[in-house]
Amino acid sequence: MLSRTAVLRLTADYKVNCF
Repeated sequence: MLSRTAVLRLTADYKVNCF
């Protein structure tokens, strides 16, 4: 199970890649 910080970072990177 990924840690919350890892999930937040992955989500942030995903948003940056989208925009």
